[in-house]
Amino acid sequence: MTGADELRLFTAEEATRALPLVRRIASDIAHENGQLQELLPELRQARVRARTTGTPGELEQIRELVARSSARLEAYLDELRQVGCFLHEPTGVIDFRSMLDGRPVALCWSLGEQQVGHWHEAGHSHADRRPLSLTTAAGAGCDTGG
Repeated sequence: MTGADELRLFTAEEATRALPLVRRIASDIAHENGQLQELLPELRQARVRARTTGTPGELEQIRELVARSSARLEAYLDELRQVGCFLHEPTGVIDFRSMLDGRPVALCWSLGEQQVGHWHEAGHSHADRRPLSLTTAAGAGCDTGG
């Protein structure tokens, strides 16, 4: 990955064209994150059991599963970075950097949506997202280096 990938700016159309790959990666991330969230309480319980029984075998097995899951998540995040977008939330919310009226914004997409149809100010929450109107969709990316 180069520094240029990190600075990639998208138009709404370009971001939507990237969705076939991004959708697959986001789905993998959401699934793997769910698996990891199930493993973490098991890891805590195994730590307690290992301290009380003095047998760390189960703990080591769960640590290995957590490590593998974490590595898979990191690989998926690398894939997103190669596309030029980034994970906003591990439930499958993806942001694409863009410009709107000369200011940086994020075009945002959630797993299950058919196209990139929302945006929010850079650094703001997904909860602050607004629909792209025809005007904003045309403006999103006008200032990009694409």
